[in-house]
Amino acid sequence: MSVAAAFTIRFLPDERSVASDKPIALSRAAFKAGVLLEHPCGSKANCGKCNVRFLEGVPEPTLADNLLFTNDELDAGWRLSCQAVCRADCVVEVPQIAHDSHTKSFNVEESATTDSPPMVWRRDTDAGREIVVNGEVTRLVDGRDESDLIGVAIDIGTTTLAAALVNLTTNEVLAQESRLNPQVAWGNDVISRIDHAMRHSEGNAQLHEVLVHALDEMINAMSAGADINPADDIQALTVAGNPAMMHTFVGADVTPLGLAPFEGSWCAARTVMAGETGFKTLAPTTPILLLPMVHGNVGADIVAAIIAARIDQDDALTLMIDLGTNSEIVLGNRHRLIVTSAAAGPAFEGATISQGMRACEGAIFRVDPDPEGNVVSAVLGGRKARGICGSGLIDAVAALLRNGKINETGWMQEPVELASPSQSHDGKPVLLVANDVRQLQLVKGSILAGARMLMKQWGCSPEDLDRVLVAGAFGQNVRKESLLTIGLIPSVTLSKVTFLGNAAGVGARLALTDREAWQRAIRVGEMAEYCELAGNSDYVEELGEAMMFLDSESEIIRGLEPET
Repeated sequence: MSVAAAFTIRFLPDERSVASDKPIALSRAAFKAGVLLEHPCGSKANCGKCNVRFLEGVPEPTLADNLLFTNDELDAGWRLSCQAVCRADCVVEVPQIAHDSHTKSFNVEESATTDSPPMVWRRDTDAGREIVVNGEVTRLVDGRDESDLIGVAIDIGTTTLAAALVNLTTNEVLAQESRLNPQVAWGNDVISRIDHAMRHSEGNAQLHEVLVHALDEMINAMSAGADINPADDIQALTVAGNPAMMHTFVGADVTPLGLAPFEGSWCAARTVMAGETGFKTLAPTTPILLLPMVHGNVGADIVAAIIAARIDQDDALTLMIDLGTNSEIVLGNRHRLIVTSAAAGPAFEGATISQGMRACEGAIFRVDPDPEGNVVSAVLGGRKARGICGSGLIDAVAALLRNGKINETGWMQEPVELASPSQSHDGKPVLLVANDVRQLQLVKGSILAGARMLMKQWGCSPEDLDRVLVAGAFGQNVRKESLLTIGLIPSVTLSKVTFLGNAAGVGARLALTDREAWQRAIRVGEMAEYCELAGNSDYVEELGEAMMFLDSESEIIRGLEPET
């Protein structure tokens, strides 16, 4: 019986290789080699954003390749990584832009010092000096040990992972790290990743493995920068994320979240140990405190954001929208909280936009109308434009609504040039096309309709809102005027709108340092009412209306001048 000859797939610029003795999907080879290949649409071959270039061993183009690439591009070796199959030695160049992600801040400039009891402390007993985490003894240490206690706050975003190394004695953030969530290899949105787990027996394990490995590397990097030993010095972690991210973090089956009634394995706050979760750099008995969730569609990230914004402690009626791949919405105050989740999808990260991309260098992030009725674009990093990110998309549509090139139905006569060939990295113009506008309408309609459903359940109108908070790292480049112009948030005065940034990360940091904040998170998880949108006929009606834009002559649009 003959044995197939082994061949090697080499990835650049990572300089990693993997061998195979039978044909292997490039995506599988990359996973085995530890190389991140992003597949925004979940390998459905309809987004055209997982481009790689074969320098050697170029496979025959697939039907999808022929549809998406020019003949010159095909001859140069460009292929969709989600469709390519390797059958012989090959060298694959992965565009570095695929690894970039925006940074999430934990508000290091703000003090988290409080008068409430800490979450982690020492106490001396007959048995010796104990480390206590949330009332539970976790380890014994040298009785002379007076070193600072250290912890880690983690925000697991669908797109971006963020972690902060925190001195629990002084509440100072010693270091912070952000990186692309490696689960993007199976799609930019949670539905694609749940689908991967449903279709592949090893799917749950893969999602868990790459996530914990990435967080392990981030903790190692922060520890090295702060000159600490993570196994000895890190005493506790807190974690916030949406339900899918929380389930994949602990290695739980994520598939029930994709099937009615969309309920996960747990919602209440819980503690797991680093060893059972799969961390290599931490002591196995290091406790990891998982913030509570509200529902299978509303996770610990929104609970963390609520305590960060102190909505649960305020009499003011607050609407908070967490903009991201999953957009959760909260309405309430200290007396009552209603929450829901609106299907936003990955449009803000550029996955469903023709020339969309994440907010990294080369992305058009700001667009303004000019006196001639055209637009002027600004690019992150001051480089030539590669595409447009979420904030740029919102700005562009807002600008075109103001100058009448898009009407209230979303109709536009022709594509609009956001960057000319001389202003782009590849000599091709960056265009906004009709389907991009439609994708934004679907997202903004879903979010606005969700907010209106909460206000209807509360019995209030936009005029009754005391403040509108926009959370999520995505919001750091978005302008209030543009959000109001496109109607993504209810019509309120500009002074009521505030951007919070990474509220989930800040909430996770508070829960790590402040026992009262942890207890508040538990109370929020218990008191929050979930508003189901799926199958709700009122929501369907609201969605149809919310997708419409305001007329360019409306007083609201005419009264909004973009910030400079």
